[in-house]
Amino acid sequence: MQIEKNIPVPSKGRWGQLATFKLMAEQMKIGDSVLFENRTEASKLYQAIRNLGSLGTLMYTKDNPPYDATTRKEKNGTRVWRIK
Repeated sequence: MQIEKNIPVPSKGRWGQLATFKLMAEQMKIGDSVLFENRTEASKLYQAIRNLGSLGTLMYTKDNPPYDATTRKEKNGTRVWRIK
């Protein structure tokens, strides 16, 4: 067992560990994209973008969300675009 110093405490709250992806999603403009080596990480950003503006209840229809994203597999991983 080893004592470690300067390890940041993960964020608590509604977004929990997804806080990083929420912040990234909030900073993205329509047409921006991010390439991930890991498909799981790409999925987290995809969901964070689609959840922007949600207050826990559906205030929009499933077919017309206020924010939207798409993903595509590339040679080096999976890319996520904000498209709406």
